[in-house]
Amino acid sequence: MTVLYVPSNEIKFGITVGKKHGGSVIRNRIKRLYRESFRSFVPFFDANFFFVFIPKVNIERTYEDVRKNMQYIFSKSGLIKKN
Repeated sequence: MTVLYVPSNEIKFGITVGKKHGGSVIRNRIKRLYRESFRSFVPFFDANFFFVFIPKVNIERTYEDVRKNMQYIFSKSGLIKKN
């Protein structure tokens, strides 16, 4: 996944899922997975940012995979401390 973020007045979240991922049911599932995974990290942010997530095409997605990837990206960039 690709994550873009900029400082903001509050924590906001956006996700773009193109038609290359599949039909609307699959795209909506991807959005739900990312939204729920992101919610688990909100209490750990020290500052406010606006995030945009761009998932990769043709990658198996489970809640655990998405959460691990988010945790890796957030801790690598210094946005949160390792959980």
